[in-house]
Amino acid sequence: MVRLTVERSEESRVDENVLIEFETPDKPEIITVVCFAEDFDEEYGDFTRTIEVVKGRDSQPAVFLLTPKRTAAFGPKRIALDFIHHGRNIGTATFETQLIDRPSADSDKPVELAAENGKLKIRELRTYEAEPVDLELRVRLGANKTQLVYELHSPKGSVGYHWTPAGSVQLEEEPRLFLQKTINRLNKMARKGVSGRTETQTADFKDALDRIGQELYDQIFSDDLKRAYAGRISKLRKEGIITNLLITSDEPWIPWEILKPYQTDSDSGDVLVDDDFLCSEFRLSRWLAGRGVPDFVEINDVRIVAPPSNLQAVNREIDYFETTLPQRLHFAPQLPLETAADVLDALADKAANLYHFSCHGNFDADNADESPLQLKDGEKLAPSDVIGRYETGVVQSKPLVFLNACYAGQVGRNIRGLGGWAQRFIGKGASAFIGGLWEVNDNLAAEFAITFYDALWGGATLGEAFHAARAHLRTMDPANPTWLAYTLYADPNGFAKTPADV
Repeated sequence: MVRLTVERSEESRVDENVLIEFETPDKPEIITVVCFAEDFDEEYGDFTRTIEVVKGRDSQPAVFLLTPKRTAAFGPKRIALDFIHHGRNIGTATFETQLIDRPSADSDKPVELAAENGKLKIRELRTYEAEPVDLELRVRLGANKTQLVYELHSPKGSVGYHWTPAGSVQLEEEPRLFLQKTINRLNKMARKGVSGRTETQTADFKDALDRIGQELYDQIFSDDLKRAYAGRISKLRKEGIITNLLITSDEPWIPWEILKPYQTDSDSGDVLVDDDFLCSEFRLSRWLAGRGVPDFVEINDVRIVAPPSNLQAVNREIDYFETTLPQRLHFAPQLPLETAADVLDALADKAANLYHFSCHGNFDADNADESPLQLKDGEKLAPSDVIGRYETGVVQSKPLVFLNACYAGQVGRNIRGLGGWAQRFIGKGASAFIGGLWEVNDNLAAEFAITFYDALWGGATLGEAFHAARAHLRTMDPANPTWLAYTLYADPNGFAKTPADV
């Protein structure tokens, strides 16, 4: 039994915040609840319910009648609940239950979700300003952290998916370990710019990227998802019905951007699909399951974080933020932040809602929250430093954060679950986050950032601006995997509000 409640019940198994926006205070809102229950069947075969939510009152319950599948093994099972409002995921609640051979004492306790501080957090008289995405791929992890379970959904009736199960894949190990060799290989390729390669090496690199993408597609997509892609999604993309794709996932490791769909018929050998990389076919973005994805970012001030460097590429980014950007958006020029104290003080003071980092980074796979950015005089800044009043500053300013540093987009494990820069900022309220999943070429990195920002200030959506910057880098050096390294955590239809828009 699932309810949204004003105050948390002592019997509740889950305590999560769900933000509900009311168009008019006295009119109820309809929320769709989508249930994922690992190794369970639902008596009526329907894992979705709708509930009415009235301002200031507990909702009516949504009841799912779950029974274990005959093939289910005893042990921990994952239950996840997505809450959908006007076609948008506004929050996810997850917990584990145990499948045992006899009832437990608390087996009849309901699942209730309490709002923040005992009161519903409501923004009145506001509707979403961005259109819902054309297609959402929901990726869930099983309790063993090695099973990927897929669902497809679109608010467009012509697309034909309504929380449609799309199969699952069982990996032999956690995705991070499964992918580490591929990441290492891409790192080596990124270190070789155009000047460091022969024509033969350039051709070999391009071919290698194709093969990496096709192999990952073959390994990561389930058979059902492959059939859906070849039979419908690819065709709808070519017809212009699907242009953007949001991947909302419980897992943080898979480089979805580099997957390259390729399939042949196992009987005839006919090629069923031979598409470009997912990030080229679609305006692709991702989001970590939990809080809902915002539909815009309001930018009133900006800061660049750039320790002293002799790199021409870094100086290009500094110049852009000190001269070009202030003129375009009517901001006062700001000197770069160079130390950890500079950055943390700016976060605590809510000094900006766009932070651009141009520095070196690394990834700590053993504890992702200790993955360091290198600042002035070798000083380091880690995700674990953004806590307390610095975290509060992120919650209140809701910034767009662009970490133009190697590995900054990687997310891993910490003592409680997910960790890393993306998880830290997104989990604490950032409106959007951009980072690289592997090493990036310095010159290409600067070009990517400037192209992205110019498109965004020109009125492009986040997805459009990101797609344009990626395409631009590809024309400059298609053999260097830097153009594939960047990942966008945002609503692809989201946009930036700036003083220049007023």
